[in-house]
Amino acid sequence: MTWSALPYPKPVPDIWGNAMTAGVTRPAPFGVQKFTWNPQTNAFEKAWLNHEVDNTDVMVPVISAKNGMVYLANQPNGGYEYVGLDWSTGAVKARWPFPDDSRQWNAYGGITGLLEDGDLLIGGAFAIKR
Repeated sequence: MTWSALPYPKPVPDIWGNAMTAGVTRPAPFGVQKFTWNPQTNAFEKAWLNHEVDNTDVMVPVISAKNGMVYLANQPNGGYEYVGLDWSTGAVKARWPFPDDSRQWNAYGGITGLLEDGDLLIGGAFAIKR
């Protein structure tokens, strides 16, 4: 199984401009999708597509087999949040909004750890967040 994020609708020439200003100075790329491998056809097939979530932060998604969710960064209305999608359907199951629109919440390039107490440990370009 694999996932993919849709491309930037209006990219700029450098990755830092895309990572730090999409969703603020121009539209962010919206949509995330899951593919499954079909061994009979030797090809990937689309399992689901969710148009609610963006990939503004270019963050590595985290998949939990234990709870059947995939975790992604999202930037609705210029703020930051983390979302949990149902791995089987792509439906949003949980949201963790961050307190303000500060760039410190940008998870660019980060990887998330799911801690035993339910907290998220989110990496990124500016800081580690818990």
